[in-house]
Order: sequence, then structure tokens, then C-alpha cells
Amino acid sequence: MSVRFQRRIRLLPGVTLNIGKTGVSVTIGVRGARWTIGQRGHTASVGLPGTGLSYRKQVSHDSAVKMAKGTADEPAAQARPAPPQSAWDDFK
Repeated sequence: MSVRFQRRIRLLPGVTLNIGKTGVSVTIGVRGARWTIGQRGHTASVGLPGTGLSYRKQVSHDSAVKMAKGTADEPAAQARPAPPQSAWDDFK
């Protein structure tokens, strides 16, 4: 069994500071629609209050990881496939 730590501090109406064992994030929004910005990227959340139905999508995890590693400005290296070879190439 693991121990969990979580603390939410309301800074302003609609702005919450979330403190956990592994990091800190900020949530901005109203009941039913929120935007969370943290170390693992940005997350958009939409829900129907009182129903238990909600949808959450991680919006920019890849760019947040690249920025943390310092590779956001470097172009991604792409491997080029070798040109197709045929038996006729040997006779040219």
C-alpha cells in the first residue's frame, strides 16, 4: 500500500494551487470546465456537474516533456528509408 499526499489551496475564485507528493500544478476554471497546467503538461477537463460524467484530455504532454529535456527548439531526427534495390541495379 502506498501513501498519497495531496493538498489544494484556493488562491482566487477559479484558481487553485495543487500540491502533491510528486509535483505542483495550477488549475484555472469554473465548475464544469477546467484547465490544469503542471509539470506533465496541460490538461483540459469538461464535465456535467451533478452527473459524474466528465471528459479529460492531456493537451500538450509532448511539448512539456521536450521543454523539460531542453530539446524543444531542436528538430526531430528522422530516419530516411533506404531506396529500394533491385537485381537490375547490379547490371547498370
